Amino acid sequence: MDVPNANSPALVEPTDPAADGVGERPGGRGDLSGPTGDPGVAQRPIAARDLDSIEAVLVAVERALSRIDTAVYGRCESCGDPLDDSLLVGDPTASACAGCTPASAG
Repeated sequence: MDVPNANSPALVEPTDPAADGVGERPGGRGDLSGPTGDPGVAQRPIAARDLDSIEAVLVAVERALSRIDTAVYGRCESCGDPLDDSLLVGDPTASACAGCTPASAG
């Protein structure tokens, strides 16, 4: 049985971007850039409510990382008891046990 190698015709990339219809041409299917041509630019604006939500998650993650650095991650901030593994699996940023979490928060 012949195994194709990197030089086999089926595995060689076309050298002409227009040959396969994708390429790096602006507007081609291979063009993933935003309106400015910068691939890091989002295609649509982010709504303020989405931005607030994203920022809240970022703050929670930064707090969890800080708790890891200070060796208190996985412990309730209020009573100091260990957090259930299932709680941390569901929300790695959790910082309070079920007994200390207000019913309206969860």
